[in-house]
Amino acid sequence: MKFRYFIEFFIGFLTILAILIWGSKGMVVFALIALIPIIMWIKGIKPDERELALLHNTNSASIVLSVIIFFLLYFYSGNTSNTFVISNWWKLAICSFVTLHGGIGLFHLKYK
Repeated sequence: MKFRYFIEFFIGFLTILAILIWGSKGMVVFALIALIPIIMWIKGIKPDERELALLHNTNSASIVLSVIIFFLLYFYSGNTSNTFVISNWWKLAICSFVTLHGGIGLFHLKYK
């Protein structure tokens, strides 16, 4: 599971950078998220009950923090003249969820 969370964090961070550099075309990097189940199947990684419970806890924390970030991004996009944020706020919100999910998962693995 540590591998999965690290890959999610890494792909989310790369996608945010790609969107900031190339705009909407940077969402192509997000397609790498589809490789996670394939890599886990090849490596033979199967989560046990403890890891599945940790995944549910991570999902809950990620959703709460992501809703806060979605609200802030949406609020900020309406109060700025920056057209980049206005046009890409939804893409940035999706990538922030993946980055948060990976980061929170790594945090939970370390401290629980």
